[in-house]
Amino acid sequence: MRSLILAAAFVLAPAALAHDGAGHTHHDRPSRALTESVVLGQGAHQFKTIPGWAKVHKGEHFGPTHGSAAVDKDGNIYITLNSPNQDGFGILVYDKDGNVKKGIAKGEHGLHSLVYVEQDGKGYLYGAQNAQKGKKGAVKLSLDGEVLMRLGKPEQSKAGGFNPTGVAVGPDGDIYLADGYASQFIYQFDKEGKFIRQFGERGKGDGQFNTCHGINVDYRGDEPTLLIADRENGRLQSFTLEGEFIAVTTTGLRRPCAVVFHGDLAAVAELAGRAVVLGKDNKVVSVLGDNPNKGQRANYRVAPKDWTEGFFNAPHGLSFDNDGNLIITEWNANGRFAFLQKIEAKADKGD
Repeated sequence: MRSLILAAAFVLAPAALAHDGAGHTHHDRPSRALTESVVLGQGAHQFKTIPGWAKVHKGEHFGPTHGSAAVDKDGNIYITLNSPNQDGFGILVYDKDGNVKKGIAKGEHGLHSLVYVEQDGKGYLYGAQNAQKGKKGAVKLSLDGEVLMRLGKPEQSKAGGFNPTGVAVGPDGDIYLADGYASQFIYQFDKEGKFIRQFGERGKGDGQFNTCHGINVDYRGDEPTLLIADRENGRLQSFTLEGEFIAVTTTGLRRPCAVVFHGDLAAVAELAGRAVVLGKDNKVVSVLGDNPNKGQRANYRVAPKDWTEGFFNAPHGLSFDNDGNLIITEWNANGRFAFLQKIEAKADKGD
């Protein structure tokens, strides 16, 4: 059955970019069946929604989603589920047209984040898991969903709690696990799972976090670094691969949950009802899906009948595909995913 899933993003531009009447199409109608494609974004960074993109594997709705997406080198799209009601699968695998190719990772629901990594000529999935009893930590999976490694709270940690939210893998295979719902530490392990160090702490200062929710490796500079979504401080922070604080790169974000990269661009899922695209300097160049209804922002209970094409409610995870399109997953009781197709910028015609 085709789901009533997917709101892509109507745009109210940030700061200097946006105000009513600046060439944006308004969609104030109440939600109906989500069938009308909406163009969103500004300038060279515009997308169009693909209504009804994600087919449901079983039933009318996916059930709770509180995770993310990843894309492999062949373009397969992996989307995590937060409950076992899709025949127990923790991940559904899609093609670019939104067709379910298969379910994998049976019994491994609750993958809060997901990243695709190539190592030794093979592809793998790494996730941060936190919604299943006895399965909190980092997990490494084959592309068929077989569990190859689990990492829990390191014995060296003196933190009282452990509830991880994000995972990243460095160029040498080191694994970085963000304990965003508990200690505010980033735990670093080598590729075999041996503990190396922890860094970060709770707070508002440089190098401190208030929900270090998402983490990713940034290859856009001269050397790879870590870019971390410091959610409740509304910012992104950059660190070396050895855990040394570099800079606060972006501020004024609306509860950023995850950051991903494509070329010189980054995209950020913001729980409070929008997503943004950043340039290489980490400044906002396009705003996607800015929901004007504040009651729907970061609201897990918004029902499908109240979704509106072009507005987000609670973006939580995201991934670029290999062509620069965006897949965005929401925190939602019924499950909501968006596929945003990149609109190629038209070259200026000469005289």
